[in-house]
Amino acid sequence: MISEMKNNSLVIIKVATLVCGIFFILWYTSNYINFGDNDFGVNFVRKNPDYLEKNKTLNFVITIIFTPFLEELFYRKGLKYSVTNSLLLLTGIFYTLFLLFISNLNINNPINHFSFLLGLCFVFILGIFANKYKEKIKLVYSKYPKYIITVSIVSFAYSHYPMYSNNINVINILLSPLLLLQYFLGGAFFSVINLKYGFWFGVFAHVLWNYLVTFQ
Repeated sequence: MISEMKNNSLVIIKVATLVCGIFFILWYTSNYINFGDNDFGVNFVRKNPDYLEKNKTLNFVITIIFTPFLEELFYRKGLKYSVTNSLLLLTGIFYTLFLLFISNLNINNPINHFSFLLGLCFVFILGIFANKYKEKIKLVYSKYPKYIITVSIVSFAYSHYPMYSNNINVINILLSPLLLLQYFLGGAFFSVINLKYGFWFGVFAHVLWNYLVTFQ
């Protein structure tokens, strides 16, 4: 028990050091070469929800705690196979598709009750699918683990795309892989943490990263 606690403490220190080190290297580099002053894309600016702007406590809870947990749950938990994990990843993938092609996320009008209930029904159907075809899904995991990771990273990155203004502009759509580069890199980084150290260490890394980004 004591040995396990020591090992977990060492992992926490390693993950925290890694997150902080990478963050400050990127932060210093971006400021040194003035990335932040370049207008890349066409009026492609992240929108801030009104209800978060007015409530700093709610903003902190959602940004620093709630969002990292959910994103790790739906985009990284499914990197290791189980019926439940595959269901979580499938839910994350279809949620991204919903945001991109159906909702186009109106940031000031959160998802309504109808779409929420519809989503629950869809998750139920996905659950039946994941259980019915569990052997085939398990085979895909064993044969093509890199594809699973890639799909997870891409889904995670594009789940953020509708949160930016002017996201239906053709130029922004074409440039989206570059505009979302930070999320592609973040998805890859958190995937490594999750696969190497486990889900909760991935959540810890994500929470720490969001904290550093928010309060830099």
